[in-house]
Amino acid sequence: MWHFIKSNASLSALKLFTTYGAPPLPQNFNIYKRLCMEVFGENLEGGTAYSIYSSLRNMLFSIVDELSRTSESGSLSCREFEQYLLVSHYLAT
Repeated sequence: MWHFIKSNASLSALKLFTTYGAPPLPQNFNIYKRLCMEVFGENLEGGTAYSIYSSLRNMLFSIVDELSRTSESGSLSCREFEQYLLVSHYLAT
């Protein structure tokens, strides 16, 4: 997974997380944050933009939902992912 992120293949990494899930493990948080920053930095337009942003939104919703059920609820990481979720939601609409 880190290979995709390092090689600027963020959309491939997003597709994998969408297909297989993104576990809310603290050791993965940096990967998720980097993925968000790379997708937000893409110049996406047209029909593919919605698909990509909605995939990111769904992945982030899953992470935030799972974090809210654990001791991480209300943590700095959870609040940060909530912000990323909000941004991805606005970009997808």
